[in-house]
Amino acid sequence: MAKTGKGARRDGIRLFIALDPPVAARLASAEWGKAVARRIPGLTPIGPETIHLTLAFLGSMPADSIEHLVSAIEGVARPVPALETGACVWLPKRRPRALALELDERTGGLDSLRGDLIREIGRETDWSSNRTAFLPHLTVARAARSFRVPAEIPVPVPTLRFEPDSITLFRSLLEPSGARYEPLFVLPLPPSPADEGHPQGA
Repeated sequence: MAKTGKGARRDGIRLFIALDPPVAARLASAEWGKAVARRIPGLTPIGPETIHLTLAFLGSMPADSIEHLVSAIEGVARPVPALETGACVWLPKRRPRALALELDERTGGLDSLRGDLIREIGRETDWSSNRTAFLPHLTVARAARSFRVPAEIPVPVPTLRFEPDSITLFRSLLEPSGARYEPLFVLPLPPSPADEGHPQGA
């Protein structure tokens, strides 16, 4: 059953929509980020509870747009074919501030879902995306401002394969300790018929 959270104010709030990996994949990703942070000074690992795959960062939007965003999500939600971890990547490319795991999905299902979602959001609200490039990834650690990217990562990248559990509308709260993500609406996703029976996680 879909869940809608409380806490949205009447003024503008920072919102984004993301896919949620299953617990095993989040734990394995977070553990890798923690292992890298132990070897590379200046990195802070991200807890497994906040690891997600962003589909659309919406920025500041009025609180009354939430119901329209929920409608957009419900209109496009469907099973997502299995995702696999690829190489690690520093983001953004200019002045990197985060370490992430790239994700590969070979059927085009993820790109199709995101494209439909962006179009549906545009129909439901006055928001439009000004970003054409999409790099599916899981951020696992964040860097200090003075951070310098090392020549190599001293910990092998984990091999993970999983299907997202759900799609979530998040509110991003900026705090002194960093961003905190509050789920406002969570819609569970059914498994993809092609991948039923396959193990998820590491």
